[in-house]
Amino acid sequence: MKKSVTLKRCVVHTEVIPPEWLVNYFERLTDEYFMQCLKEMLTANIKQNLQVVVQIGAKYTERFGIEKFVALFENFNSFEGVYYYLGSVISQTQEADIHYKYIQAATKIGEIQEVEHICRTSDYYNPEKVKNFLKSSNLSSHLPLIIVCDRFDFVEDLTRYLYKNSATSYIETYVQKINPNKAPQVIGTLLDLDVNEDYIKELIMSIRGLIPVNELSLVVEKKKQIKKSCYQCLRN
Repeated sequence: MKKSVTLKRCVVHTEVIPPEWLVNYFERLTDEYFMQCLKEMLTANIKQNLQVVVQIGAKYTERFGIEKFVALFENFNSFEGVYYYLGSVISQTQEADIHYKYIQAATKIGEIQEVEHICRTSDYYNPEKVKNFLKSSNLSSHLPLIIVCDRFDFVEDLTRYLYKNSATSYIETYVQKINPNKAPQVIGTLLDLDVNEDYIKELIMSIRGLIPVNELSLVVEKKKQIKKSCYQCLRN
């Protein structure tokens, strides 16, 4: 018991222990004592000890499982810990909830480029759940949401969200640079929202030559909410 207490007191001082030695030392510990020491390290000084705990988690993931280490960081409300740990092991799992937690953690600590990357490349998250999370996160960039909605055909929901949140520049970016083929769905949704006709005309004109004209014409005809001037701009 005395030896255990002494070890717990020592491992928290990572500033004087070589990280590689400490990571390898944990291999000797029993499962119970292993996790107790990690908790002690985070309790003593989470800022100082977080990175080495992440390294330990990454090395011993196969022994304990990903969920065990995610729960450890979550118990300390450390999105940073979840992010850095999962960043090192995310390729090892196809669990939708783990991929969601990685997206969530990256969002919470402002790693927007990584959010974009995982939303674009992962095939294992729940699209509806991630879409709703991103909508509720009020990010400075809407590109992660655009990526999810484009991949999984939530275009109408995306358009409504962007328009109602005064993010029309992202609507323009989406149809002009990301996926002009989805423009008919975007235009149809804008018509449903009774968006100013001049804005719709300008949007159509900005992607002439890229927009699927026949599909757009069918959408416009079905909606029956556009005036002759908008038809005319398609044919000019």
